[in-house]
Amino acid sequence: MMVRVIGGSANAIRRMRAIAPAGVDIVDETIAEPDWIVATTHAQRVEAIQSSGLAPYRVLEIPELASDLDQSQTEAVRAALVTMGSIGAWRTVGSPLGERIAAMVVRRMMKGAAPVTAPGDATPIGVGVAGVRARIPVGRRLDQLLKDRAIERVKRLASHAVRLD
Repeated sequence: MMVRVIGGSANAIRRMRAIAPAGVDIVDETIAEPDWIVATTHAQRVEAIQSSGLAPYRVLEIPELASDLDQSQTEAVRAALVTMGSIGAWRTVGSPLGERIAAMVVRRMMKGAAPVTAPGDATPIGVGVAGVRARIPVGRRLDQLLKDRAIERVKRLASHAVRLD
């Protein structure tokens, strides 16, 4: 797991590397995708949130890193690093249940989709190979379709409502 430090002194970064738990790498150069970012000022934190795409809780502001760390500050930073290590790296991992639900939704959408053909192609490509019938709705059309279906479900539920007086 990578933790990028922005604005920290060389001694503070060296001390962070020494106290970091196993599996936590402290870097002070720009890397492609850090899992956590530690900044020394509020402006650096805001810029890091905007540029990295990380969730705000993954970008910390620790002003003490701009100077050398004393013993109490070292313990506080170590506690923060241990917490970061226990939360772990930033990854989007789909759950098996979520993947099954997504597969069901895609199959249901594909039942009504039309073959997709490229200009000049004799055979359908992409979705059309599966032999589906209508185009998959997208954009505003999909939004309207979802809204209409939700209204239909509410009306159907309301028609089944039993009055208890």
